[in-house]
Amino acid sequence: MDQRAKKYSDIDYEEEDIIGQINKRFKQTKQGLIDDIASSIESVAKSTKSISENHAVFLEVNKALTLFLLETERKKKEINFAQTTSTSSVQERLENTSLEPTS
Repeated sequence: MDQRAKKYSDIDYEEEDIIGQINKRFKQTKQGLIDDIASSIESVAKSTKSISENHAVFLEVNKALTLFLLETERKKKEINFAQTTSTSSVQERLENTSLEPTS
């Protein structure tokens, strides 16, 4: 057998138990596939956990930001109402003083 064929395979065709070697290689390959699948599942589980943790943090930040914006908007409305009330009060006083007869 030429050297190139041996280079791409770990089966020794010069031994008598070729079928045994093939079965052993298949068993090792099968176990390797199972190990790879298990490793991939573990990796996916870790990624899912990380995504879940990051999502929880994102929700907390989003909640805090929303509450901050609501509070800011409430304060702005209070200030605008106070300014509007103050302006209306001043206008009423000006109107009342201009309507009163001067002595």
